[in-house]
Amino acid sequence: MQYMGKEDLSKLFRAAYAANKIHHLALLTQFYTGTRVSQLLDIRGEDIFEKDGRWVILLRAAKRGNIVIHSLHVDDDPAFDMRPLIELAKTKGQSRIWGGLSRQYLNLCFKKYAEAAGIHSTFAHSHCLRHSVAILIFESTQRIGAVSQFLGHKSPSSAFCYLKENEGSRAQEAVDNLQLA
Repeated sequence: MQYMGKEDLSKLFRAAYAANKIHHLALLTQFYTGTRVSQLLDIRGEDIFEKDGRWVILLRAAKRGNIVIHSLHVDDDPAFDMRPLIELAKTKGQSRIWGGLSRQYLNLCFKKYAEAAGIHSTFAHSHCLRHSVAILIFESTQRIGAVSQFLGHKSPSSAFCYLKENEGSRAQEAVDNLQLA
């Protein structure tokens, strides 16, 4: 499973922000919501709304998953701020936010921004953002249920691959730190 750490994510989002604000916003949306490309492309203007004093985004179920609602990420740094999505959503209504963008085109854009950020091409695919946010959630909470709920899985067992990935990296660290007499 490929995923990026915070440093690479930061470089990716800054490269996309410098190049194209719409593509940048699509990448941010994928990351901060953990959405699949198919879900991203299906987001409509009406799916972004205010709820309990916060702006949220509704993600329709994909691959037998659950519908989930996430808060929009707000940040003073425009490279990480999702607030421009609010204005874009207001202009779209029932139409799709990303218009005629396709999965293939978004992956090409991702590769271009990853290359500009100096990120290896292995990590330059859209699903990598989903894996990245899942790993960061697990590292922060140590709860597989948190990952599963955030990603909209029907069953927590769907998120076990993130537990395996996290524990696998710790195993290598343990071996590297072995002190044999």
